Formats: sequence, C-alpha cells, structure tokens
Amino acid sequence: MPVPSILSRIAGGLGVAVALAACGGSGDRVTAPPPAQPGTTTTTGPATQPESQSCDAAERGYRLEFPKAWFTNDGGIAEPCRFFHPEPFTLPPQTEATGIAISVRLNPVSFSRVSPTPEGSPGVEVLGHRTTTIAGRPAVRAETRTAGQGLLPPGTRATGWFVDAGDGTLVATTSEATAAGRYEDNVKVLDAMMHSLRLSDRKSTCSTGRATPAATRQAELPQAVSATRMAIIEAARACDYDRLAELALAGDSQFTYSFGGGGRPAAFWREQEAAGRAPLRMLVELLDGPAATRGAGATTQYLWPAAYAFERWEQVPASARDDLRRMYGEEDLRRFEQFGSYVGHRVGITQSGDWIFFVGGD
Repeated sequence: MPVPSILSRIAGGLGVAVALAACGGSGDRVTAPPPAQPGTTTTTGPATQPESQSCDAAERGYRLEFPKAWFTNDGGIAEPCRFFHPEPFTLPPQTEATGIAISVRLNPVSFSRVSPTPEGSPGVEVLGHRTTTIAGRPAVRAETRTAGQGLLPPGTRATGWFVDAGDGTLVATTSEATAAGRYEDNVKVLDAMMHSLRLSDRKSTCSTGRATPAATRQAELPQAVSATRMAIIEAARACDYDRLAELALAGDSQFTYSFGGGGRPAAFWREQEAAGRAPLRMLVELLDGPAATRGAGATTQYLWPAAYAFERWEQVPASARDDLRRMYGEEDLRRFEQFGSYVGHRVGITQSGDWIFFVGGD
C-alpha cells in the first residue's frame, strides 16, 4: 500500500487533541498548506499525493511525507521538519517543546552508538526490537517502556526509529506522554512517515551542515554567558573555524581544546572534522542542552552537559542522564557508569563570558 494512502487513513481516524505545553510570547509557529486556489500549488518541492504532504529538510539531508491534516514547524525556534502534530501548535522560544506527537531529528553520533540494543538499558525495558532497512540504510525500530525515574514517568511506552544517516543517525520518536490516549494511532503515523523517508547523499562542508539546532537563547543564563554561547553556536553552524578560534582565544584564561595543549584550535578542529570525528556538531549539540554551574575560585563556570558538573556518576540526576541520550548511545552511558563519572566532551564558559574549554576524554 502506498505511503500516502496509509497516512490518509491514519489521519482521518484521529480525533482526540494532545495537550501541549503552555507557551507565551513569540515562538516557532507551525505551517500547513493554505486552501488550494485554482491554478496554484499548496506545497513546495516535489509534488505530493492529495492524502499527504512533504516536508523537506534540505540542509539536514532528509525528506519525508506526513498526513495532510497534520502540522509541522517552519524553522526559527527549531530546525524545520523537526516536530509533527495533528493540531496547530507554537514552540516556546526558550523551553523544551512538550506534548507534540512526533519528533524527528538528526543526531550527530554514529548509528552504531545511538541505535538501541535488544537488551535495553538501566531504566528502559525493551518491548520490541527489529532491525530493518529504511531508504536503503540500516535501521532499528524499538518499542520501549520506562522502568525507572527519568523525564518520562515510569511505565511510559515509546516507539523510536533509528536510521543510519552516514555522518549521523536520524531519530524519530513518539510516546504515550505525548499521546493523550492516541498513542497507537501516532505509532502508525510514525511508521508510515519512516517508510516515506528519503536521505540525501550530499556531503556538507563540515559536520554542522546537517542536524544542527538553531541558536536559541536560554533565559536562565547571564547575559555575558548567553552572548558567548550564541556566538559559538553561530560560528560552528557556519563552519567558521577561524571565528571559533577567535572566541576561544579571546579571554584571559588559557583555552583547553585537547590534552597536550597548543595554540591552534582551528587547525585541530579542521583535522578532527577531516577524520570524521565531527567536533563542531558535538559542540553545537552540547550547547543545545541545559547547563549546570560550579564554583571556581572567585568565578562561576557554566558547564555543558549538566552531567559534567557532578564528580561521581551516581550523583548525576535522571534529567541530566536523559539529556545525554541526545548525543550518546546506551553503551556510552554504561561506560560512564563503569568509569564512575561523565568523561565525554564538555564545554565551559565563565560568568564573564570567557570560553575556557571544549574538550573530550578523561
């Protein structure tokens, strides 16, 4: 059965609203095709069947179909084709979007590290695990249920797709927490969307050519910290190594980018990108999450990810561990637990806005 027909039948049977997080001010509004007029088209890019519409995230290298009656965000607060919902919604400008039926994003971490295993992980029970192929790429479909504390209440079911995108992993999810009684219907929409997925083979000039979130402000940060964070994200998204080096070396403190030192961060990051290690995308992904703080003499350091602020792994709260899953697979989390602390990449900015480190390893 063609995908558009599946989407049409699913969309037609959905009638219960999903509760969305309250949001005020200007946010990222959804887009849907306007009413058709004689001699006009209601979509951009390749023509779609009447039952569905196409969402083309060209910068991130993917395109997919979703129900014609549904809505998606149009960029700004979040990259386009990131969220899909059966009713209009507005993304909050400074907080996480919640209550939205389906989320699709490109994770900068390789498929082998992100895709779940049949065994599951602490706090997550695997109800179903299937390896398959989507758009000619290796993929995994996993059904899970939370078994411990985390962002989702215990017992919450979720379905996720993980598709090898070459230089990253496309992750698409829905859960009972966003379903308001229509979880099974949303799973059917998600499955159909994934079978319509098309991935581009175009290579970007650096790892931030795809899957990089827009630079959004975090209201809780001091102005100087926020300004430096925004400047770093914008330079990394533009693949501007020289600007990143300027930001790194502009402060009074010595900047750390590798164990072994040196004063050539731009050259180091270029070499890392050429080797396929994607440091710029990791940098943006880290800064896209919540920060934590720690005192350092007379100043305060703002740290990403929040897990890095804790000396021992058992001290890391569930919310900080869940945030790590945006960037790491379950094997990595087990490695951190075995080591006794978070030892992945981290970023530090002082309260005066001095970028003091972006480094990985223990």
